[in-house]
Amino acid sequence: MESSSRRPQLLVLAVVAALVACVGFLVVRAAGGDDPSVVASEASTTTAASPPSPPPAPQPTGGPSWVGVGLQSAPLYQEGFDYGIRLLRGEEVVAERRLDQFSSDVASPRTYFTSLTVEPGPLVAASDLNIGAGPPPGPIDFSDACRTHIDVPKGGGVLVQLNWKTGCLETLDASALPSLSPAPTMWTEASPGPAGTNPAPPNPKGSFGGMEEFALFTGRCPFLDHKLDATYSLSDGAKWRFHSTYCGDIDAQNRHYGNGEFTFTTANGSTLTGTFHSEAQLPSRGEPYTMQIHEGTGDYAGATGECAIDNHLEMVRFGRQRQFGTFDCTVTLPPRSSAPRTTSPPQQTDV
Repeated sequence: MESSSRRPQLLVLAVVAALVACVGFLVVRAAGGDDPSVVASEASTTTAASPPSPPPAPQPTGGPSWVGVGLQSAPLYQEGFDYGIRLLRGEEVVAERRLDQFSSDVASPRTYFTSLTVEPGPLVAASDLNIGAGPPPGPIDFSDACRTHIDVPKGGGVLVQLNWKTGCLETLDASALPSLSPAPTMWTEASPGPAGTNPAPPNPKGSFGGMEEFALFTGRCPFLDHKLDATYSLSDGAKWRFHSTYCGDIDAQNRHYGNGEFTFTTANGSTLTGTFHSEAQLPSRGEPYTMQIHEGTGDYAGATGECAIDNHLEMVRFGRQRQFGTFDCTVTLPPRSSAPRTTSPPQQTDV
């Protein structure tokens, strides 16, 4: 009788214990909320325990194998961000790339990409996203990076992109790209050219994008020393290289002044060179300015003119920022003689 009378009590205790466990689980989940670190930790754990199956990869084409990495539509972090990817086969590091080695997409602001040539076979991609919060982003650390398993086909490749919320890489469906090797055009840096419909257009305009680097007290400039390399994409399909160096100063009202020189290089090697002055109230996302063309070479020999630049800035980290926007130039060439060139016959002289 004593044993049967205790059964209801034991049953009640078991039910209470189960309810306490459920409430504790809900409290832990609520405490996590939408905290990115919690989400990223859960994503990393899931990835490591059960790696996602990669989508169908391109068919072998006989070329080298590759991994294309994209950072698309980067959020506007106030203190910038840094990123690194490391490819491993077992414990061996077979390839590694940092953000400052990525190329930028002229047509898509805040988009970066790179392609790594690798031997075919299974790999682990370690991904480390470091976001600045107050201070600039710290150093890349692969020891606790999110890991994604990929399988690279012989003569083909795998496309992966960064998930900004988790910091992990996700594979893209590359089955629609059966003939691209060593890497799709969208994941490689645009090369200068083609020449376009006119090797020396009088009104070159279009969009541009590139990466600027700056440093303090280099000796070349009293305060800020800037260097910008960019690709200018003309509306007729031509691509020009752009390089500029300029010195910057900041006054007591926190206004930045820049003065420097620039060179455009067209697809066939012709150049346009000149100077510019820019101003911007800090902090700034970019301001329009005008560049003055003083001279040219090749098809642009003797050219003068100006370019209106609608410029936008995006901080990557201290000392490095992306510039992108649109441009509209007017170039004036000296008159060219249209008459055919004639050669006078040699004069005979009496000896």
